[in-house]
Amino acid sequence: MNKRTISILLFLSSLIILTYGIVIYTSRINTVPVFLLVSPNKAEITVENKKIIGSQIIYLEPGIYDFKASRDGFKSETVHIEVKKDKPLRIVFSLIPITQEATKELKSSSRGAEIDKITTDKLVDEQKALEDANPIIKKLPIKNLIYSIGYRVDPNIPNGIIVEIDTIEGYRNAAINKIKEQGFDPSKLNIVFRNYANVFKE
Repeated sequence: MNKRTISILLFLSSLIILTYGIVIYTSRINTVPVFLLVSPNKAEITVENKKIIGSQIIYLEPGIYDFKASRDGFKSETVHIEVKKDKPLRIVFSLIPITQEATKELKSSSRGAEIDKITTDKLVDEQKALEDANPIIKKLPIKNLIYSIGYRVDPNIPNGIIVEIDTIEGYRNAAINKIKEQGFDPSKLNIVFRNYANVFKE
């Protein structure tokens, strides 16, 4: 192989690497890093019809997304959350085993995994306490063509949540009535309308 051939190959290799770097960079412009941590590690996470296996970092444009984690033998978990511009997000899934095989697998998981057994147990306990204090969580998210109802943890209140309703102003009552249909009193919930004031606050 002569020097000219080697030079051409080196040039082409550099060009490919540069092109790849440009493609990766441009594809991540205006996106937000989302850190996904899941236990068990080989669980499947679905978002925007994309399937991801295990804990990973993905990049999404700002917006509202449904993240669903699932695996055979474990109870699936869905999170309805907003990805905000310039605010990296960390989402933790700790799937609860519902079969003996899944329980054994979780107990024997390596301590070097992203979420070890101790952390998983703590997260499960925290989630259970949150659900016990806020039964509406088990009904969320609720989505249709005119509104979506989700929740996020209230950092200012122990085991508190903020119910978030995404809709235009004319459909707020429809969302409120849906909450009533589920057996909950909206006036006792901390409800926030996207871009609108909470009608239950003075």
